[in-house]
Amino acid sequence: GLNRFDRTTGTFRRYEHDPSDPTSLSSQRVMSVIEDESGNLWVGTDGGGINRFERSTGRFSRFLHAPQDPRSLSRDHAWFIHEDRRGDFGIGTQGGGLNHWSRRDRAEGRGAFRRYSRDDGLPSEVIYGVLEDASGSLWKRTNRGLARLDPSTGNIKSYDPHDGLQSYEFMFGAQLRSQDGTMFFGGVNG
Repeated sequence: GLNRFDRTTGTFRRYEHDPSDPTSLSSQRVMSVIEDESGNLWVGTDGGGINRFERSTGRFSRFLHAPQDPRSLSRDHAWFIHEDRRGDFGIGTQGGGLNHWSRRDRAEGRGAFRRYSRDDGLPSEVIYGVLEDASGSLWKRTNRGLARLDPSTGNIKSYDPHDGLQSYEFMFGAQLRSQDGTMFFGGVNG
């Protein structure tokens, strides 16, 4: 579940999945949490898509994969959420590639996602994380190398050990963009 610490009282409040309550957290397995520029809290889950936490009510709104809707979230395994400089989200999934969610669609509560997959040039549809470089390109860590997406053109370039990477495989949560803009990606060989 999701736990919120109250610094004033020194106590935790726990939010859990309740199968009988569609406004509860959609899954017990929380993979990522991000607060957007407007102060909204977004929760990526393993098996329950994305949740928006409504602070005033303590309830969640869900954004899920719908097989009949090609603009829905590509998979309900939303492992990583990144907010770029434009306020758009890049959502890394397990088996569904990268989902782009515009700030505008998100603000209007519209679950309209642009999906990027192997058909678009990704080396894998397992995305462990996303970092943005100084030019606004999005770098995705996968289980088959790195991929750079230019959001203005949609072009993707992939990199693998033949380009000098430590391995094809990268690790979940192992990434950092330093203050000078250098990006670090942790993998199985360093």
